Amino acid sequence: MTRDQLAVALLNPNVRAFLRLIRAGESAQTDDAYRWLFGSTVRSPKLFASFDDHPRVRTYEKNDEFIKNGKADYTTAAGAFQITETTFNALCKQYGFSDFTPQTQELMAVALIAERNARVSIIEGRIQPAIAMCCRTWASLPGSPWGQTTNSFAHAQATYLEFGGVLAGTAPQPEPAAPVPEPAAPVPEPAAPVPEAKPPVEGKPMLPLAIPAAQFAWGLASSLIDLFTPLAKEKITKEIARHTDNPEVANSIVDGILTVAKAATGKADPIEAVVAAKANPTIIQAVESDTMAALERMAPFLDKLAAIDRDQWAAEEASRTAAAERMRLDPNNQDRFLTKAIVLLLVGVMVVVAALVALLIHLKADAGTIGTLVGLFTTIVGVIGGKFGTRYDYAYGSSKSSGAKDVLIQSLSKGK
Repeated sequence: MTRDQLAVALLNPNVRAFLRLIRAGESAQTDDAYRWLFGSTVRSPKLFASFDDHPRVRTYEKNDEFIKNGKADYTTAAGAFQITETTFNALCKQYGFSDFTPQTQELMAVALIAERNARVSIIEGRIQPAIAMCCRTWASLPGSPWGQTTNSFAHAQATYLEFGGVLAGTAPQPEPAAPVPEPAAPVPEPAAPVPEAKPPVEGKPMLPLAIPAAQFAWGLASSLIDLFTPLAKEKITKEIARHTDNPEVANSIVDGILTVAKAATGKADPIEAVVAAKANPTIIQAVESDTMAALERMAPFLDKLAAIDRDQWAAEEASRTAAAERMRLDPNNQDRFLTKAIVLLLVGVMVVVAALVALLIHLKADAGTIGTLVGLFTTIVGVIGGKFGTRYDYAYGSSKSSGAKDVLIQSLSKGK
């Protein structure tokens, strides 16, 4: 992952809730947790003074945890996520970090989560396999093999839910808010979520963007749009909602907003530009005016895009109808057999996994083992689902995207 991708992941509410889950065992939920040295407690915290660098303080302990070759060893763990000096140095080299501020600590924690391949599971709300993947990094997580005191899975899940996490299969996440700048000392409030897709809500432009970096840019731009006049905000909302299948349209609008904000504030960094613009009503008015003017210039292109969408939709429907008819007339059609085989295979896998989980629970296996099994089941289902998707695409395949549409979108994205 890149540093920008870490920042985008940090906007996700499930990721932020999982960081709180980690802090429940590693430090605390207070702002002072970002200054914790190893051995701190809520009642007796040991705090380092500066966020300019990792504190690099060695804490020696005379217990089995820090005994190596008969000699007392030490730890340099510090901060909300108890990151050691060695880990800090490696992450600074990999991502270009240069301090140990609360924001950097959170980004580093996300990087460690990504190294354990747990990021997707967390974003999807599957915290049990995520904990199983991360318990070797943070010794307080359930199932950790390091022999230290661990939190129970029930306590971990309760913490996750308390801080806004959403479990897989439950209610969708709310609308996002703009990211906040890096604080000097206290940690900012958790940033609001960035959902993948949902119907537009009045006064809030929906997020049709599929690229993480674009989602991050949209989070910045939307915080400015929220300060526009109601009429301007409504017009932008409706225009973007009219082209939900064309992320490039929204990207063009977002890029225009951020470009104007940077020019008006003299800030090259988009985050700094947005923060400065929000503090100055005059700049907000200028950004709104230029954005609306840009929409007027783009109107003919946007109208043509809408027409292309309608034509392509009709072509895709005709293509699906033709594909279904082709399959119906195919003398070697194996549709029924394949469908039954895939369904029976999925049911069989579910039965086997359910039996194994029940057996592990009966044997009082740790949550990490059960989580690993569930993760394996998810992988198997994904593979089988992919095979089913291949057959489905053949049977109900649609036409390719319009070449004219692609050319027009490319011209828009370049500002032509």
